[in-house]
Amino acid sequence: QGFTESNEFCDDCSHVDLVELICVMDILHFNPKAPIVKLGETSTWVGVLLKGTVDVYVKGTKVGKIPTGAMIGDTGTIEGGKRSADCEGSEGGGIIALLRFDKMDRLHAHQPRLAYKLAMSFGGVVVRKLRQAMGKVFKKDNSARAGENIGRRRLMIPPESRLTHK
Repeated sequence: QGFTESNEFCDDCSHVDLVELICVMDILHFNPKAPIVKLGETSTWVGVLLKGTVDVYVKGTKVGKIPTGAMIGDTGTIEGGKRSADCEGSEGGGIIALLRFDKMDRLHAHQPRLAYKLAMSFGGVVVRKLRQAMGKVFKKDNSARAGENIGRRRLMIPPESRLTHK
């Protein structure tokens, strides 16, 4: 449970969901400077950093660092296509859990509820990054997604900023 509270990946998954995910994910160790993602390669997986950090480069310039608990490849999961940056292991190396797209297809077929939760999680991470880039701040409320009401996300927007119809 601590894992789901401290990362972006399947943030509303139950213990049972996580056990099911472990069965379909690949757990890989990486060394410092090891290539994780290459700019321009086809997106074939999404991952979560279990340990360590990953440096992000665009055109050879370091532009950021992906921390433990964060997702890698979430945008590629939503839009498909090619990777938009180079990523390599930071000092000390680390561990990443990968979910390959072919295994995601099997989840959709055999565990649709879990696949739906993952899709909502991936989409939420991408939307959060987009809103942060646009300067919009929001707070996610997972309480509406408990039990049978999975998949409902609400933005906590101050009343004075809500749109009104005339």
